[in-house]
Amino acid sequence: MPRANKLTLDERERRFVKGVVAGKSLTQAAKDAGYARSTAEKKAYAILQRPLVRSALTNALGRLGVTLEHIVQPIADALKATRSFVNKDGLMVGSQVPDHKIRLEASRDAVALLGGIPKVGEGTPTAHGLNLFIAVDHGPRREELPLPRPSR
Repeated sequence: MPRANKLTLDERERRFVKGVVAGKSLTQAAKDAGYARSTAEKKAYAILQRPLVRSALTNALGRLGVTLEHIVQPIADALKATRSFVNKDGLMVGSQVPDHKIRLEASRDAVALLGGIPKVGEGTPTAHGLNLFIAVDHGPRREELPLPRPSR
């Protein structure tokens, strides 16, 4: 049933925001807010797409001192992760060897944060003021390539 006043959150949306801010997963926050358990995962994503919910969540996190930098910095750090090893003395030793597993997980998180990878030639949805454009350089066109000179 559509709400008469779309300028405010309904009670379930308020409980959802409160649950997410408290650290619950999106699915658990949706269940606890009163959404059906069988559809909570899909509903959580749909709820999060609503501008009023996103705004309320951003404001609530801001009141707690959580900024975009706090959210992004661990991902940025993980994108540069290196392997550590325990030496024969039992001490942890850092290395310059990339930790590809951690880096791959971080890159997936970064892609999700930015709204996914668009198809070639499409822009991404704006995420916190970011708007990326993906283009592919196919190199020079056939008619632009120099013709081979006959050998003498």
